[in-house]
Amino acid sequence: NTGMHLYLRPASGGEARVTQTGTTSTYRPIRASEYLPPSSTRESKKDIEEYIENVLEDIRNIKVYTYRYKWEEEDTFKRLGVMIDETPRILHGKNGDSIELYAFTSFLCKGIKELDSEQMKVKDEIEWLKLENQYLKQKIQQLEGMIS
Repeated sequence: NTGMHLYLRPASGGEARVTQTGTTSTYRPIRASEYLPPSSTRESKKDIEEYIENVLEDIRNIKVYTYRYKWEEEDTFKRLGVMIDETPRILHGKNGDSIELYAFTSFLCKGIKELDSEQMKVKDEIEWLKLENQYLKQKIQQLEGMIS
């Protein structure tokens, strides 16, 4: 601790872990006012490529579960989440045992955009069908007028 900030410096390849006093495997939650990925600025990134994969089918196949971790008590409130083996690799954290939340949020954002695109196509088609229906109703009235 050097003044105002707290620095954790795990050994190379290590990670910071918060566990219950006296244990190394009973994890404890961490609270923060916000989660910040390292940076989302274009200037801080390299090898930038637009992710063009269609994600809707993947989203459809991801099951959402309620569960407790094995180290939690039976009366612990159940969590909501997904299973790593049912998600695309691009969503996995560095160690492959967790979901990278910033990636998951971006993935879901792309899915929303795909749904919006499909919805806009349907909306356009409905408007076209309304016009066609209106035209056909007018044509029927003309033909009925000609018959009578």
